[in-house]
Amino acid sequence: MILSNNLISLISATIITLICMAFLYFVPGTNLLIFLVVGFSAFGSSFTIIYLCNEFLILSEVNKLFDKVAEFDYTLPKRKILKNNNPIKKLNLELEKYIEKNELEIKGLKELENFRKEFIANISHELKTPIFSVQGYINTILDDEEMDEKTKRNFLEKAALNIDSLEYLVSDILTLSKADSAKINLNVVTIDLLSLCHEVIEKLEDLAKLRKVTLILKYPKNIDFNIKADLESIFQIIKNLTENAIKYGKEEGEVVIRLKRFGSQVEVSVIDDGPGISPQDIDRIFERFYRVEKSRSRSTGGTGLGLAIVKNLLILNGSQIKVKSDLGKGSRFFFRLESVMG
Repeated sequence: MILSNNLISLISATIITLICMAFLYFVPGTNLLIFLVVGFSAFGSSFTIIYLCNEFLILSEVNKLFDKVAEFDYTLPKRKILKNNNPIKKLNLELEKYIEKNELEIKGLKELENFRKEFIANISHELKTPIFSVQGYINTILDDEEMDEKTKRNFLEKAALNIDSLEYLVSDILTLSKADSAKINLNVVTIDLLSLCHEVIEKLEDLAKLRKVTLILKYPKNIDFNIKADLESIFQIIKNLTENAIKYGKEEGEVVIRLKRFGSQVEVSVIDDGPGISPQDIDRIFERFYRVEKSRSRSTGGTGLGLAIVKNLLILNGSQIKVKSDLGKGSRFFFRLESVMG
């Protein structure tokens, strides 16, 4: 509870007056008149001095707070409170005005801070798993001098796989960081999407065989699919989408990469026949490290950054990723880019 300056001064002056009168009581020859004169003098002078000191201290602290707020936001008018007309209330009103004026910015800062904490927690978790695995395999080899060569090789191969996972994670984080800060240098060239999709299929052929997934490329005949964009980022976008479809689609199912022309644009779709994505998850699947099925994601691998990279790279190339999904039927991820008319 905050006491007012008047009440603090009154209490303090009364205590000082009582102390003075207590000392005066033991002085010989003191009469009632002297008691009253000394009492009123002590009370009046102490009340005035304490009140002015409190006034100065309160105003000084309040003005310091205003200075700090003004340093934080240079748009806030720099002014001083010269008279103590309930400065705490005045400060509260000023802060309320400031918060109301900058509500969106403050909310954005809070969301950014929450995102930062979540990102650090996620990345720490993602880094720990392969690091601990590598550490475990290497220490086991070092501790067991009698381990046979076949077991050693097996452990080293598993350690190497985890090191690869670390490399992929670091690479994806760097890509995402560059995309966020628009530091990726786009090399815009004419791209034959048909040839590029064949390259993606060839790159992911072994992964598809592991899950017994059939990769299919569909496109209308006698139409060219040339676009102007950054070759490296478009390759990574289609690869990430196709890789996700293979991993999270139906085992022994199909993944279709489909090309279509819509006027001056080319649409690229990656379609799977997997379990689909629920509406509440669709809004979040492009967030960093967000996983629809955490347990399954661990078994299938991946950094949890693939779709976030797709979203950011497409923005840099002047497009955006869209998704349609039906539970139990599958999902379709698609985007459009301007074509080069032949």
